[in-house]
Amino acid sequence: MTSFSAHRITSYNVLSSCLAEPDHFSTCNPTYLEKDYRLHKLFEKLLPEISMQAVLNLQEVSNEWAGK
Repeated sequence: MTSFSAHRITSYNVLSSCLAEPDHFSTCNPTYLEKDYRLHKLFEKLLPEISMQAVLNLQEVSNEWAGK
């Protein structure tokens, strides 16, 4: 009999901070583009995934955010 185990995989494109400029997103509230606000919201999304031992794939992570 073959045994399988389930794995959770989560992927987010976090949009590098250098690309999250108000002139690129004219209809977005500028507060939502601030790096500290965005990082906080990202952590809110990632912490439950981490608690479920998910494999995380993060795209466009800036050097400033790497390792936080």
